[in-house]
Amino acid sequence: MNRRHFLAAATIGCGALFIPGVAEARTLAISDVSVSPAQPPTNSTGFGVQRGVLSFRVVGNPPLTAANAWRGIESWGNGNGSGQYQCVDLIKRYAQKLEFPGFELPRRFNELPSLGNGVDAAERFAGRSDSGFRYVRTSGAALPRLGAVISVRGWPGVAEGHTGIVQRVSSSASAATVTLFDQNFPSAQWKTLEFTRAGNLWSGVLVNVSSSSGTTRNPVVGWADPTG
Repeated sequence: MNRRHFLAAATIGCGALFIPGVAEARTLAISDVSVSPAQPPTNSTGFGVQRGVLSFRVVGNPPLTAANAWRGIESWGNGNGSGQYQCVDLIKRYAQKLEFPGFELPRRFNELPSLGNGVDAAERFAGRSDSGFRYVRTSGAALPRLGAVISVRGWPGVAEGHTGIVQRVSSSASAATVTLFDQNFPSAQWKTLEFTRAGNLWSGVLVNVSSSSGTTRNPVVGWADPTG
């Protein structure tokens, strides 16, 4: 290796020793998150009706194709809860926006890898992220961050659970409200999770009010947090 080549290699990674063949761990940070509208219109639960748009800025290391670019993802109403626009479909499109391996454009949606059901989505999303997200099982020392993917356990009649993307976190010393950006849920509102801290660990539940199953408190099974 000549001196010029060595200096160029050393520059990579801010002066750290460059070892050919060792891949740099990927990190992703999600910032400047905004949602429009603040709450979906009451008629947005019909099949194929747009409920809202999540806009965010993603900073990647190594950079994504369009580094530090604003991106947007749409939430759609599912109507009767079957067919297209399942909650996990939103997470698959999110993975595509973040250019996860196997999710890159121009791959068509029906060719994207499976992320399982809502209860599975956060863990599988993290596993597909090439280290851009890390999975926190059940409870964690910190609250989920903006852009995290959360999975919730199922309830009577909906064993598949639910999943969504964190759009807002409001917290005090021992309690927090986490608002999801989601789709295919029988409500005109964005779903919120109640997190509480016991000792040094935060854990959460989704308070679900449904005409079919009454009021249930569905535990968060885990979340995929951005690593950047």
